[in-house]
Amino acid sequence: MRSADRRPWRTRNVAAALTVALLLAWAVAAGAAAALGGDAGLRGASVLAAVTSTSTATPTPTAGPSSTATATPSPSNTPTPTATATPASDPTPAPAPTATTGPPPGWTRVGPAGAEVTAGPVSVRFPPGAVGQPVDVAIAPLLDLSGPGSARALIAFRLDVTDAAGGSAVTTFSRPLGISVKLAAPELGGARPEKLVLARLRQDAPWSALPSRVDAASLTAEAAESGTFAVLSHAPARPVDVTFDRETDAPAEGRHRVEPGGPLRVTVSMKPTGDIYAAVLFESIPPGWTVQDSGGATRSADSSQLIWQLGDVDAGAAITRDYTVIAPPFAAVARTARFQTRLVHEAGAVEGPAWSALVAPKVIVAHVTIGRIDRETGRADYGSEDSPLSGEPRFEVFRLRFQVRNADSTAAQWAPRLEYRPAGSGAFEPVPDRDPKLGVPFYAARERRVDSDDELIAPADVRMHERDDAEERPADGQRFTGPNPAPKLALPPRSYTEVEFSVRATADAAWLASYEFLLSDNGRPLPGAATATVALGPEPPVTLSPGQREGTWVAPGRGTAADPASGRHPLLAAAGPPAPPAPPSLLAAGAFTSPHGGYGAAADTCALCHRTHTGDNKNLLTYGEPQSNLCLSCHDGTGASSNVAGQYSDANVPANDSATSSFYSHAATTATSHTSALVNEFGGVLNRHSECGDCHNPHRASGAAPAMTSSGWTASGPLTGISGVTVTNGGAGTAPSYTWTTGISYEYQLCLKCHSGFTQLLSYTKQSYMKLDKGTELNPSNASYHPIEAPGTNTTTRMANSLAGTSPYKLWNFTTGSTVRCVSCHGDYRLAGSAPAAGAQLAPHTSQYRGLLMNNYRGRDLKPVAATNSYTASDFALCFQCHAEAPFVDTSGNQRTDTNFRFHGFHLSKIYDNPGGGGASTDIDTADAGQGNAICAECHYRIHSTTYGVSGVGNARLVNFAPNVQPNSMGQGPTWTYTAGNPDTGRCSLRCHGQNHGNYGY
Repeated sequence: MRSADRRPWRTRNVAAALTVALLLAWAVAAGAAAALGGDAGLRGASVLAAVTSTSTATPTPTAGPSSTATATPSPSNTPTPTATATPASDPTPAPAPTATTGPPPGWTRVGPAGAEVTAGPVSVRFPPGAVGQPVDVAIAPLLDLSGPGSARALIAFRLDVTDAAGGSAVTTFSRPLGISVKLAAPELGGARPEKLVLARLRQDAPWSALPSRVDAASLTAEAAESGTFAVLSHAPARPVDVTFDRETDAPAEGRHRVEPGGPLRVTVSMKPTGDIYAAVLFESIPPGWTVQDSGGATRSADSSQLIWQLGDVDAGAAITRDYTVIAPPFAAVARTARFQTRLVHEAGAVEGPAWSALVAPKVIVAHVTIGRIDRETGRADYGSEDSPLSGEPRFEVFRLRFQVRNADSTAAQWAPRLEYRPAGSGAFEPVPDRDPKLGVPFYAARERRVDSDDELIAPADVRMHERDDAEERPADGQRFTGPNPAPKLALPPRSYTEVEFSVRATADAAWLASYEFLLSDNGRPLPGAATATVALGPEPPVTLSPGQREGTWVAPGRGTAADPASGRHPLLAAAGPPAPPAPPSLLAAGAFTSPHGGYGAAADTCALCHRTHTGDNKNLLTYGEPQSNLCLSCHDGTGASSNVAGQYSDANVPANDSATSSFYSHAATTATSHTSALVNEFGGVLNRHSECGDCHNPHRASGAAPAMTSSGWTASGPLTGISGVTVTNGGAGTAPSYTWTTGISYEYQLCLKCHSGFTQLLSYTKQSYMKLDKGTELNPSNASYHPIEAPGTNTTTRMANSLAGTSPYKLWNFTTGSTVRCVSCHGDYRLAGSAPAAGAQLAPHTSQYRGLLMNNYRGRDLKPVAATNSYTASDFALCFQCHAEAPFVDTSGNQRTDTNFRFHGFHLSKIYDNPGGGGASTDIDTADAGQGNAICAECHYRIHSTTYGVSGVGNARLVNFAPNVQPNSMGQGPTWTYTAGNPDTGRCSLRCHGQNHGNYGY
């Protein structure tokens, strides 16, 4: 659709008698004004401009896309004519000459030997001897020099001469100069030569007509001084009205805005009311514009004008000319360009409409500032405008804040999209939104303490205030945390604002590498120099906690697979670290003689524990209930080598609290209904007991150490002859069949007597309090489990390296083919500091840690946001008894050889730096709780196995999510998908610590 800009200009040339006296009288009045315009305002001007012979009325635009105006000349009797000089848009003055650089652009060097200087239709010849030293000469056309009456200035120009050495003006010459104007110049409009005269304007005198000669080609005269000159016409004038129209494809309602480097199609038309002769139409083109299609016009020497030779035009005839120009390329600030139409004919010159176009993009991205997020407050610390960000670590959020301007007078609709590339190379690519993508170094991220995907930037909070003009005002901006591209925005007319994206570097961002970011309109390039540069810092060092331990190698087992048909649980291969000697028992196997049995019927040693004829206690014991009264009379460190009594009197051991499912001891010191371990007192029973005789048969106990096999660790000597349950496992997640046995073969069979579905377990509704069927959990058919009954399913080299590495709590070096004991985790905490053998007596009588754990494990309370809640090895000391610490303190995100998940360190140490804003609760059972660093239990909630995952998904690698981990905002998850065959990759769909993971890959 074309928009019209019709501005009729009307000029009437009033006929008058031509006399030299009238010409000189007009010049007296016009001289001073013209001299001011020529000397003060236009010295050295480098543009060829229209020169008119009539005064011009200022056009008055009308409402709507079209506007019209009329130019009317002053009548011939107007007493005070004027001469004006108005430069075109964005004039570029020629610099003053200097003594050392040679003539500036547009100037010519002339020496004493003489030379000729030409500019357009004007030539000035310096005869030899006119100057005594080299001078710099410029002939500058003047703009809009006009006067009323019968004298009309068709061409006006200024002759400037300066001393080439000193730069001082030269006004007089030793010999007269020869000034020549081509009669064929379009500016003369076919004026009759006999009606032309060359005149000079003096500052202190009227126009002075120079003795002029006219031949077939030129008008010539001589002058002994520099200054302002004009070709005057005194042809008889005829009353003629001329109406001009203009149409362009630049919308008038947008200040005729043209995209930088874009085309502008213009149609100029004129219609005279009377006949005109030898007419020439001029169109002035602003500096910086180029002509794509001249529409049949010739161009002036400096391409600043298009010239159409119209010839004679009848009254009422419409003349139309089309041309296309190309706007200048992008500039940091919008600029206005002025176009001018001029008609010259035999009887004079008529100024047509002046028209302006705004060269500016609809939306310009002008500047950028980068903010680094403060870890404590979550606020952004912004750098200076257009400055890079250096030393940025992976995984931390930074903000890119761009200034955006709209120089148009209509609103701009656009959709901001953030793009990136390695600095200086390649094409820009969109930054992924919300979740990282494999191989991409950044993504648009959520921030801590940001409740929505976007928030307002008020005009008062706009930081950058460059504008295209004084009328531009700040407008509401927008901050985006997650979406990219952002929703479509409307930038008000003549306004500026800011758009900000929060970005996080991923593990694929290269250390010490630089990246560039820019804004586009949903992929469409936006002009502007605002490109942000972000450079990553060096790789962080892996700093292990003090007191690293090597661990003790555990002898590999021998035998056949637990399930030869499936091959799921192979034994440890012979290759690997050498098997150390069997660990000694605390009871010194081989030298031990039990005091509890092996006596003849007549021996009276039984009387140490029993009163055969006089006993009135259960089992004729010498001590009344509970049974521990008798046992601890010796096992107090006096009569026996073990001080079990001291374990039950340990002040560090809290009392059991069944209300919170917090147990710190087997309640052997509490009287119960126990009679004999040979009797099944546990099947289907809720009110169970744990007296000494429930776990130990004193008549058959020995000092034999347990041994690791592919089906679990054998029962140790102290457990010989004790009752338990055997299991017959079914499919994954199904409860096994339990069988009562009075003599266990494997240590775990004793534990299952009380901690499985064989009995009745305590009931809790809170997930972290639940007592679950350990027989079901430890089924080797499950997707993953701790290897109690069979070796585990993760046999990767990285798992092997994790088990072989160091930590400050390391006790044993198991392998991927090992099985472990229940007491490897639920054991005597007092022995953890002495690095006991894996087969040592680790009896879980009491512990200072909930669950009778051998070491601390933070499993229920999440970490709050506080500087003191950074990573602490002691929070996960239980895990570090077997696993290496290094993967958990490495925050780089690099692939490692001792873990299959390279983001352990990030979760334990860096979520506090950039958490997603989860709920304030620190209860792991509360949905969406968690604002600080993660703990192991959030991803490994059920550490015996994944069978009872809260989300109902039985995963490999013991991955099962805690209740605080919820489905993401799209309702997906919480799930983790292991990529079979590639131990390094997987995908998460969930929301944790307020951070959405939508099929988040790593």
